Amino acid sequence: VEALAIQLTQREGELLQEKTEVKKRANFLKQASEDAKKLVDEERAHARAEIESARAAVQRVEEALQEQEQISRASGKQDLEELMKEVQEARRIKMLHQPSKVMDMEHELRALRIQLAEKSNHSLLLQKELARSKRMEKNISHIYELDGAETLGSYLRIKPCSGIAPELSECSIQWYRISSETSKKELISGASKSVYAPEPFDVGRILQVEIIYDGQLIVLTTAGAIDPAAAGLGNYVEALVRKHDVEFN
Repeated sequence: VEALAIQLTQREGELLQEKTEVKKRANFLKQASEDAKKLVDEERAHARAEIESARAAVQRVEEALQEQEQISRASGKQDLEELMKEVQEARRIKMLHQPSKVMDMEHELRALRIQLAEKSNHSLLLQKELARSKRMEKNISHIYELDGAETLGSYLRIKPCSGIAPELSECSIQWYRISSETSKKELISGASKSVYAPEPFDVGRILQVEIIYDGQLIVLTTAGAIDPAAAGLGNYVEALVRKHDVEFN
């Protein structure tokens, strides 16, 4: 009996020790999970800040280009009128045999041409900056893509293609159909999920989905109009049955 009591005591000690080890491991795993979640939140916040900064840069460049275009148009028209006046004056002076004044006019015309060339170069620089900023915005918008065949009887799914893409469950989603002839955009009622199965109404039209996260808009569009000939109605129904666990619009 005493030997059995000793064995039981030892076993209880071992169980307590194992319980302590299990608790330590559980705490370690919990801390690791919290650290990982914190790191993901920090990366998302950083990505949102970069997106907002890039959009602000694009807006500043567009405003600067518009302002420069307005100035260039007004200035160019005024400079052209002044050039015409100067040319007329130069011709009149030549007729009056005053070569010295004609030379002065030619110098002034040359200076005006130089000024116009400088303004043209400045406008080209602004256009290049705008193109570069638009490319940056395009790269930022490529954190999602549409996956699936663009045909009746298939389905389209919003697919993250970047590690910084927010969870789709945290985003506001809305699908639209766009006429390929008039470019008129029509809201698809109830189509607010990440997966959408094209309907017969969508045949011959382009589909577009808008994703809004934290006030930022991302737009995805199909490469072309929905094709009706790639699959029949039977395949369409069969695809829906196979995807019984997916919520379609």
